[in-house]
Amino acid sequence: MSQTADGVLMAVVRANCSIEIWLKHSWSQITVIPGNTNCPIRNVHWLEAPSKQKAVENPLYSGGKKRRLFTTGVNGAIIEWDILSGDIKSRFSA
Repeated sequence: MSQTADGVLMAVVRANCSIEIWLKHSWSQITVIPGNTNCPIRNVHWLEAPSKQKAVENPLYSGGKKRRLFTTGVNGAIIEWDILSGDIKSRFSA
């Protein structure tokens, strides 16, 4: 499990490798990214990237920065997830 730097969002990885995104202040679930047991997740990480997005009431943005979600697996793969669609955005293998 991992929370964003400002503590607004929490990402939780379940035994079936699904990823749940939670809004911490209300403990409401924003989304679930379906799991794939063929690609076990070891760690989950949040990063923030500069964005052209204006200040909006959207937990996926913080102070003009877009939140990005990455996982690392036991096989050495690093995956960036598209939080809105639940799809793999990019994959890097060792």
